[in-house]
Amino acid sequence: MTTAGSFFNESLELQRNRGDQVGIALVLAWLGDLAFYASDLASARSHLEKSLAIFQEPGHPWATPWGTAGVLFRLARTLLGQGDVSGARPLFVEALQLLRRLLANRLRFVECLEGVAGVAVAERRLVEAVRLFGLAAAEREVMGAPLPPIARVPHERQVDAARAALGDAAFGVAWEEGRATTVDQAIEDALRETA
Repeated sequence: MTTAGSFFNESLELQRNRGDQVGIALVLAWLGDLAFYASDLASARSHLEKSLAIFQEPGHPWATPWGTAGVLFRLARTLLGQGDVSGARPLFVEALQLLRRLLANRLRFVECLEGVAGVAVAERRLVEAVRLFGLAAAEREVMGAPLPPIARVPHERQVDAARAALGDAAFGVAWEEGRATTVDQAIEDALRETA
C-alpha cells in the first residue's frame, strides 16, 4: 500500500501543479479508497470530503454527477465504517438518486444498494437489509461481478449479523424476496425507507 500511496501522493502534487481540479478530485478519491482499505477511516474521510467539495463546486466544469456519485458512495461507505449511520444514509441516497438520473453504471447501483443494506443492518431494519443483500447478490451474479476480495469481510460481517438476528428461515425468505426484486423497485424502496 505504501508504494500505491507514494504514487497517488506524487500524482496529487502533479495535478495541483497543473491546476487540474478533476485530476485533484480523482486522486483524492483514490487516496480515500486506499486509506479505507487500509482501515485508516479518518484519512479516508478527509480525502473523500476534499474530493467531494471539488466535485460539488457549483458552476464549474469539473462538477460532474459521475464524479459526485462515486465520491458520495465512497464517503458514505467510510462513514458507515466509522459507525456514523445517520451521516452515511443521506450520502448513499444522494448517490442512488444521481446514478438513477444518469441511467448508468449498474455496478455502482449495486454497491450503493449494499451500502443502504449496511445502514439498514445498523438501524436494525433487518428484513429490508437482507432483501437488499439478496438483490445485490443476484445482480452481481448476472453481471459476473462478484464482491472484490477486499470487500468480502465487512460485507459478510453485515450479512452474518442479519442472519443471526433473524434466524435462518426468516433470513432465507427475505433473501429470496430480494433476489426476485428488480433494481428499480429496490431503489424506490431504499429511497422511501431512507427519506
